[in-house]
Amino acid sequence: MDDNRKKGLLGSWSLVAGLTTVSRVLGLAREIAFAWFIGAGVVMDAFIVAFRIPSLFRHFFAEGALSQSFVPVYSERMEAGDDKEELGDLLGRVMGTLGAVVALVSLVGVIFAPIFVWLCAPGFAVQGGESYEQAVTMLRRTFPYLFFISITAMLAAVLNAHRKFAAAAFTPVMMNVCLIAAASLYAMQSEAQGAVLGWGVFVAGLAQMVFLLFFARSTCGPFRPQWGWRDSNVRRILTLMVPVIIGSSAAQVGVVLDTILASFLVSGSISWLNFSQRLMEFPLGVFGVALATVALPKLSRLHAAGERAEYLASTGWAIRSGLAISLPCAAGLFILAEPIMATLFLGGKFNLQDVEMAAVSLQAYAVGLPGLIGIKTLVPSFFARQDMKTPVKVAVAALACKFAVTLPLLWFWVAQELHAPHAVLAGGTALGATINAAVLWLLFRGQDPEGTRGAMFKPLLRIVVAVGLLSMLLIEFAPASALWPEVSRMVRVLWILACVGGAAAAYFLCLFLTGHRWRDTSYL
Repeated sequence: MDDNRKKGLLGSWSLVAGLTTVSRVLGLAREIAFAWFIGAGVVMDAFIVAFRIPSLFRHFFAEGALSQSFVPVYSERMEAGDDKEELGDLLGRVMGTLGAVVALVSLVGVIFAPIFVWLCAPGFAVQGGESYEQAVTMLRRTFPYLFFISITAMLAAVLNAHRKFAAAAFTPVMMNVCLIAAASLYAMQSEAQGAVLGWGVFVAGLAQMVFLLFFARSTCGPFRPQWGWRDSNVRRILTLMVPVIIGSSAAQVGVVLDTILASFLVSGSISWLNFSQRLMEFPLGVFGVALATVALPKLSRLHAAGERAEYLASTGWAIRSGLAISLPCAAGLFILAEPIMATLFLGGKFNLQDVEMAAVSLQAYAVGLPGLIGIKTLVPSFFARQDMKTPVKVAVAALACKFAVTLPLLWFWVAQELHAPHAVLAGGTALGATINAAVLWLLFRGQDPEGTRGAMFKPLLRIVVAVGLLSMLLIEFAPASALWPEVSRMVRVLWILACVGGAAAAYFLCLFLTGHRWRDTSYL
């Protein structure tokens, strides 16, 4: 790979990762606001369900299917020399067709909100109480978010294909700001209903769509949404979407089943899983999603241009970089789970029991972080070749393995009244992600077995040695959990920053001394 292309991939990743970091920091601020103002209970459980349902469909119509099907075709048309007007026509037809379908789905969701809540959280209806009614009320405000975010995702895909990553990477910031404002408004009104949180999601989705419309028009020129079912490129994109939707369904069915099972557990279980998952998603979003965002357009162009060697080398660089980030992050989250939870969330309506229960599920999620980031870095190599079926088959098989283990283990855990049964669900997610990533890696190696033979050992050995050093430092200097309630929040923050900063510095120094180079373009 030549230096300019190498710097372009690393530079684009750095840009997206930087903006995503801003978004994720605000995301943590949002979760802190939820913990302090709402707590882990009825209202928070209901809001998570009401937001999770349109997010489930979002993965079908937006990030999980449309983006990964649209970008390869759009990039191919760019490589073929289509001018701005032709590309604008393609965008308008896809937007008009998708928009009509998603608008109809959103309307159905608003009308039949009680049925959707019953299907996704039956424990709410069985156990009675406020959770069911609150979730229905909020879902009627959050479901239109599906339409807004689907159009936003399409516009983001177009901007990414033109190598303009900044605006799309910034849009989650708007979501977090709106939800922080909604949580604050809820706290200020003693008689506030959870509906205000639903309106926060609605406003955030609308703001994101309008924001990206401005940038897309300045980049692609004027385009007009129109029904384009008969257009050959639209049909091709929709055809490619079908297996991706099935693949996304595998992951999202796992999320829904986890929510269904958690709704039958003690009140707060859904919230504990949510808070720990949000912390785990911080490195996943900053590094894994950022890598996937910049890799898919680049790999699509390389494949369309027939540059196989650079396509393989770029994928290898993404895999190696994902490992070098995910393994230390997983170790840090596992070792510091309870101190991090206490530092960020302890206070207001979030008590010590909430800290302990959320920390246990965070440790379980952390085990699967390398697998989750591995999926993000490997799947684009298949989608760039318009091979949508292979990742789907792997995802479905991994989901089957996950629940084959999780369901009997959860039954045993509950029957024996063991501690923190919700953590079994987090552990199942970790298991499924690890299996998924391992199989994708083996299939990627199959594309060029000679070039990848033995390429995993040296870089992985360097990373494992450095992670071992990081783990020893964290274990040595991490404070005892019993100390956290007795010290001020500022002391907690400084203590965590010192532990993480010192261990991270030692990790990167160890990587450098053992020969790891971030710009190295060998397979691994």
